[in-house]
Amino acid sequence: MKKHARTHVWMVAFSCAVLFFGCDGGADHDEYQTVNDTSEGPATEEEMFGWIKDLCAMGYRRPGTEADHQASQYILGKFKEFRLENPHLEPIPTTLCDVSTWSLTVKGEQIPCSYIPYTEFTGPDGRSSEIVYLNEGSAWDFVGIDVKGKIVVVEMRFLYLNLLLPSLVEHPHTYDFANWEALNRAVEQGAVGFVGILNDYWDLNTYYAPIDYPSEPLFKAIPGLWVSETDGAHLLDLIEDEEKVEATIVLDGSVGPGVTSNVVGFLSGMTEDIIMVHSHHDSTFYGAVQDASGVSEVLALAKYFGQLPQWSREKTLMFFTSAGHMTNYLGTTAFVETHKDDLITKIVVDLCLEHIAKDYDYIDGELVDTGRAELSYIFATDHLPTFAMAAVRKHNLDRTVVIPTPHHLYVTSDAYSFHKAGIPIVSFISSPEYMYDLIDTPDMVAKDRLVPVAEVFIDLVKWLDASPGNWK
Repeated sequence: MKKHARTHVWMVAFSCAVLFFGCDGGADHDEYQTVNDTSEGPATEEEMFGWIKDLCAMGYRRPGTEADHQASQYILGKFKEFRLENPHLEPIPTTLCDVSTWSLTVKGEQIPCSYIPYTEFTGPDGRSSEIVYLNEGSAWDFVGIDVKGKIVVVEMRFLYLNLLLPSLVEHPHTYDFANWEALNRAVEQGAVGFVGILNDYWDLNTYYAPIDYPSEPLFKAIPGLWVSETDGAHLLDLIEDEEKVEATIVLDGSVGPGVTSNVVGFLSGMTEDIIMVHSHHDSTFYGAVQDASGVSEVLALAKYFGQLPQWSREKTLMFFTSAGHMTNYLGTTAFVETHKDDLITKIVVDLCLEHIAKDYDYIDGELVDTGRAELSYIFATDHLPTFAMAAVRKHNLDRTVVIPTPHHLYVTSDAYSFHKAGIPIVSFISSPEYMYDLIDTPDMVAKDRLVPVAEVFIDLVKWLDASPGNWK
């Protein structure tokens, strides 16, 4: 039996160490309940799941594509249906990258592969050169090896902690692996191609990553391909017994200007202070978990609060789905820059919702549903962990860990740009391995968790709306 180990134990240990840091132990917030709640309650599970299926049916919602445009129009229509005020799109220029051809040939044999997004095109004829194996691509693995003009092969080793724990460095990376820097090292030392073997992953190669921070370039300067663990083992067999083996890497397509759009709508309160509820609507492939599920949560809260009168809210609510998460957080970065002198000055908290996911194991070559939800995390700044823990406990949202997050740390969620701008956040996220994969389809969504998560955040909105605090 083969079962990939996870690092959730590490995450839980870390969380236990920080869970109550700066908190009052999860005080009772019943005093903050909004009175005269005349709504019909949150959306139903089937309604929310229907929104997810609708978004997935549009295709791959990559930034600037037709499916991306359909998604933004669909969400805009829902905002109008739920009686949000000033529902509108905010277009953003983007780079539209359409990959048409990719392959890896070694000793005349084609190795099944997929492409690493936003890496350099070779042209239709490809690029042929010596292929060099460098273990896990650490700095030590590169010592004394001349990779200039060569194709580098590296075994990628996943480290799931890397994606979700706030980073302790000034310019963090967002990837799921411990050794993603291998690609950057290959670029810096003059390699002309990169092949990553997806070890510690399900035996697939359709992995649409990385997703980087705005400070990093969108395109990598050499072509890159993924191969699965099994095909990677065969690749290493082909090259290990000979001193010099030539390979041909092909990655071709088109790059041009495109447009993507953030979607925005409001529900006025008695003041101009804004509670923002948001997710992102773009995806790598069908993107059921990432992040049609997050969009469904935003829509559920928009529907719920759209039924309530303005006088029931002290603060204004803003509902927002961002574009370009898959292109270095383009949508949230653009929003912060565009609205730095108006809306950003009024947002008192960002409630970010991402990834309502089932938990799966990989056993004997098969995906096995464990029957439980993927472990979820709530990053919360300032005194907001108190509110988050109270809501999680009230609704018995199991497998959820609240992590107090100081402002000097980074968060690896779509809340990143708002957190960096100094806005307090409560950011719900899970990190299933399949969320960048073709297999992220509606059956991977934890349906029975959709409504409970919505209920947690409905209470958070109510409590934060009634709270006199400003958490900046």
